[in-house]
Amino acid sequence: MRIKDDADQLIKSHLMQSSVIINDAASDLNIECDLKSRTISVYMRLLAPKDKKSTKARINWLLRQVKDTTSQGFSIRAIRPGSAQDTIKPLEHLRLEPELIESENGKTTATNFDVLYTVDLAGRFSGRKVFIDELENDYR
Repeated sequence: MRIKDDADQLIKSHLMQSSVIINDAASDLNIECDLKSRTISVYMRLLAPKDKKSTKARINWLLRQVKDTTSQGFSIRAIRPGSAQDTIKPLEHLRLEPELIESENGKTTATNFDVLYTVDLAGRFSGRKVFIDELENDYR
């Protein structure tokens, strides 16, 4: 049944998704292959600290957690409750202007953050072997 569900999802959304459980990690490692955009993304979803009240304070907390991470290829997605729109910005831009992650209406505080690493395979995506090699080599 799971294979059928996964196949149906691939046909409808052009996405392949998986999660890896890592003992003592802050979150599972999620892997998403987007066949339309020809990208592979790996991300962890982190709960925003509840003792920080604003999205800006919460993103500053997160930026301190990833201060030694290289910026290239990394983005942060702010997840908001209900129907509020999520926002995503490159890590390098947020280090300079953390307020960029705020939602357009500014009323809804982010409750979770995804720390994403994305690789755009573009033309290299066409070959089955290249796709698998890229996935295995870049995400070890």
